[in-house]
Amino acid sequence: MPYATAVHHASLVLDLCAKSKKYIKELFDQPDNDVDNIRLRTDEYELIAAQHGHFTLVVTQEDPKAAARNALLIEEAALAV
Repeated sequence: MPYATAVHHASLVLDLCAKSKKYIKELFDQPDNDVDNIRLRTDEYELIAAQHGHFTLVVTQEDPKAAARNALLIEEAALAV
């Protein structure tokens, strides 16, 4: 992943983590109102963010099915030319 993309993802994930912690604390009572990690899944990738203290670990993984679809689309586009 290019450095600029990684910095952009980090900024968005930190904001998402902060907002999710804020709203979960507002919605739920103790002790069920703590956010340990966040998992997002889309058609193209999966993102897991875990915070511990002042550190945040973000893992992104491309969905194998999406990779196969993208490869097929690229192959079809090459054949069409």
